[in-house]
Amino acid sequence: MMFCRLQSRTYFPGSGCDCLNAAYALVVNFFLFSTGCDSFISGSCGLTHFLQATLLKACLQLPLLFLILYGPHEVTVRVCLCPFISLIMVSIVKAAVGGLMDVCRANNHLRGFLHNHLKIFAAGMKTYEIPPDYSNVVLPAKPKLKFLNKVPNLKKAKKEMKKLRDIQGPAKAANAFTVGQYAIVAMGGGYLHWGHFEMMRLTINRKMDARTTFARWRVNAPYKPVTRKGLGQRMGGGKGAIDHYVTPVRYGRLIVELGGKVELGEVESVLTEVAKKLPFPAKVMSREDLEALKRVHADMEQNNQNPWTFKQIVQGNMLGIRKVLSPFDLHNHGRFTGKFHLPARV
Repeated sequence: MMFCRLQSRTYFPGSGCDCLNAAYALVVNFFLFSTGCDSFISGSCGLTHFLQATLLKACLQLPLLFLILYGPHEVTVRVCLCPFISLIMVSIVKAAVGGLMDVCRANNHLRGFLHNHLKIFAAGMKTYEIPPDYSNVVLPAKPKLKFLNKVPNLKKAKKEMKKLRDIQGPAKAANAFTVGQYAIVAMGGGYLHWGHFEMMRLTINRKMDARTTFARWRVNAPYKPVTRKGLGQRMGGGKGAIDHYVTPVRYGRLIVELGGKVELGEVESVLTEVAKKLPFPAKVMSREDLEALKRVHADMEQNNQNPWTFKQIVQGNMLGIRKVLSPFDLHNHGRFTGKFHLPARV
């Protein structure tokens, strides 16, 4: 097998470079030679004895022939390589350097080795978002949700009828933000029991950071009585006794409001977990999301291309539809069916 001589360097003792550093320099120089570069990288004087031995071991794994000639006053290092290996020299050198990095990483020498000998320069373009300004946010003295009573403090409890209109139609109160930035918004009607209040209070208070976040109730404590008769009773006998109290909720009402020096991504998982456990459909929204939802409904009414809307059909009393509609349907233009909301209805 014929060998071709690639490089030859002569180093004198006392010049700061020994044969190991010379071998390292020749390997790097050969890599530059195989890639078409003309520059030469000289040996470094900062290698420790451990790195010198590790480097020589990694270099000896290459299909190279190191001829180290020791003279009386000089040391000559020559590198020889077979002609056909020059085509795959880039991959071989890369594998050798990777093995050397693994050895150095195992012995905590990777940082110094990379910073001193394998400097990789990278250039890129990055765009950083400006963090929000919380200078105007004032945290209250008690940031957590307070405990709500299970039974209202009344002198004499009075029984009430069902009054399903309490959960029908859109909410007329607590349908806009006050001091917070994020909230759980009801997307349908329903009743909140005391157990739902405790679930929301415990989940939010445990998982939120009271140093940067505060929470506020937007619904009242249970106040509407629900009666129930015991099992095994005959028909009649009047209305049953009060069993528990509930809070009626309509579409668009805010249940819990959060604010402070916090972004939506930090509290969205907690609010979503709470919203899934409520007895009616609910959604986590911010101030911007709620305004965008209102703009979507207004845009649907303004840019509607279908002339036969529910409002036009009812005003024209087409097919005598007025005799089967209730005042509730006339007032809300058919956008609600009981406690359910129809978002596609214009």
